Amino acid sequence: MIRFLWSKIVGRCVVRCGKEDAEVFLGIIRDGNFSADSLICEGDFYSVTIPEIRAVEFERCAAEVGIEYTVQRLFGLPLLIYKYKRRPGIIIGVLLFFFIIGLSGRVIWDFEITGNKNISDIEIIEVLESLGCGPGAMISEIDFDMIQNDALLKSDNLAWISVNMDGNLARVEVREKRIVPIKGAPPKGSYANIVAAEDGVIELCKVRNGEVCVEIGDVVKKGELLISGVIDVGENDIRYEYADGEIMARVSRRIESFVPYKYTENVPTGEKKTDLTLKIFGKMIKLSEGGSIDYKLYGKIKEDRKLSLPFGITLPMRLERIEYSELTETVVNISEDEAMLLAISDAYTKLRDMTDSLQVISVREVLETNEEGVTVTLVVYGVTDISANLGFSVSDENTEENEDKLKDEENGNG
Repeated sequence: MIRFLWSKIVGRCVVRCGKEDAEVFLGIIRDGNFSADSLICEGDFYSVTIPEIRAVEFERCAAEVGIEYTVQRLFGLPLLIYKYKRRPGIIIGVLLFFFIIGLSGRVIWDFEITGNKNISDIEIIEVLESLGCGPGAMISEIDFDMIQNDALLKSDNLAWISVNMDGNLARVEVREKRIVPIKGAPPKGSYANIVAAEDGVIELCKVRNGEVCVEIGDVVKKGELLISGVIDVGENDIRYEYADGEIMARVSRRIESFVPYKYTENVPTGEKKTDLTLKIFGKMIKLSEGGSIDYKLYGKIKEDRKLSLPFGITLPMRLERIEYSELTETVVNISEDEAMLLAISDAYTKLRDMTDSLQVISVREVLETNEEGVTVTLVVYGVTDISANLGFSVSDENTEENEDKLKDEENGNG
């Protein structure tokens, strides 16, 4: 493979001579080890392909024995330089290309970052770059273990980071710090009750502050007092607190999904526009302009891939392709069975979203059809925390009024 690439760089050329000098010509090629290829007969001439860099040496040998010959350049860097010697920009571009190939596998071209949600890619790259691990940095000069440790010390938002090289691509995997809010004491003069956020049957009471007003098995309605921040002290005194706790209850919830027999759907028209962008060392170069997207409705597909040569050499480039497809609204008619399947699928998707805060015990499914479409209703039974904070304030002037109000709430009258 290396010899093949080298031959492409230095170039090849064809040397020819007449049949009358064929024996001497063959002797020069054989004795000078110019080529291992066999002579090719082309009418009254014999020819063979030799490396471009040995053409001058061949010409000297041919001149010493006095044979006539011709040299024809085929390809390679010397021919390119000769052909475009009046256009130095092309030559500089070619030399720069081979310079980049020479650095392939030795420097960092680009970054691919995964695992971050709240921290942007740019922030992470800036942290690494400040530690000497940025685009263009020599891989052999980087102590990745030290970089990873220093990055954690430099960033307050990173809990873990790993940097691994894939050719010239630095694959960075991170874990962000989980920020748990610290619940401090409520401000002085601030008090609260805990009330029911929805109807339910009490399953478990966890009280951290305040006085619980319900027992396991009680049926409560939305808004009913669960934990009171008003505490009786003795026969005549009252203490106010900021009630806190969890009240788990068995609840019933309904999920409805309606799918009509006739609805509109966005379908492609076949018209498309494409944007191509080349990313080099974090810079973006537009290769094509899709023009302004004047579609009323459109879909977008984004593809981002790294570029490499056929020989496994990774280039410091990534190609981003965005395809915009025009859409149009079309009326769709479906059967009752199709509408039922769609409604059931949608209802259970909503149920999955609900299970983050609800421990499901059972689900009852109800199907209804009419001339317009199908309705699927899921009656869901489960256990969840129904506690909701309801704050209040107390002053010397309205202490008695607040006491009466809170006692009414405890008695279910307000």
